[in-house]
Amino acid sequence: MIKFFRNIRQNLLVENKTGKYLKYAIGEIVLVVIGILIALQINNWNSNTKDRQKEKVYLNNIKRDLNNQLILLGDRQKGETSTLDALQNVNNSFVENKGFVITLKNIANISSINDRYTFSIVKTTFNDMQSTGNLDLIKNLKLKDNILSYYDKMALYEKIIHNNNTQKDYGNYSESLNLTAIVGDIPFSLNLSDGLLGTFDNLDEKTKELVSLSLANPENQLRLINLIRYRKLMAEYHKDIYGSLIKDTNELIAQIPETP
Repeated sequence: MIKFFRNIRQNLLVENKTGKYLKYAIGEIVLVVIGILIALQINNWNSNTKDRQKEKVYLNNIKRDLNNQLILLGDRQKGETSTLDALQNVNNSFVENKGFVITLKNIANISSINDRYTFSIVKTTFNDMQSTGNLDLIKNLKLKDNILSYYDKMALYEKIIHNNNTQKDYGNYSESLNLTAIVGDIPFSLNLSDGLLGTFDNLDEKTKELVSLSLANPENQLRLINLIRYRKLMAEYHKDIYGSLIKDTNELIAQIPETP
């Protein structure tokens, strides 16, 4: 093809048809430019097609992560609700009886002061998109901003809950054990998501007697009820956090379009 055009130009020059030669040369340049533009357009189209395919994969994976996050959030909210209910029962009993009533149920409820629910963020896809710079593949800028805001909020609350749990671990746990002189016999197969209530099913009478002696001291009663109310407040706060995050997660899932 190139040889064909070259022959035409040479014939025009030989025949001294300079004007036609110039017109032909300009036309040839225009054709070359058009060809380059078409090639660039095809390349851009192919690149955009690949980007849209990647975007679909990433959005599907983010939605998968968010659905897994919902399961985790629901599990943690259930745990904090269980702890809150148990400690509320202890508090109500303490107020009604003007002190601790040492029964198997009450000791089990008191043990909920040491329940701990670790919160973590499911963000495998988000981390990958951040590290590779592929967050820019999301064409919907509002959706992209909402995803960024969502994970910023999750990181904030993960830190808050971690700090609260750490403070409780170094305070409530050791002191509550000293006050009640008891730790349950934890089975190997224990589901920690349900708290530690089941570890006191086989509590013996001697242990209950020791707890009664410890809590006969008014000072010990005051220290323990304060720890219980502090952990109850934490459970209420964490439960509300999980409720808020569940709402945010569902809203973000609804914003991500369904893709085949």
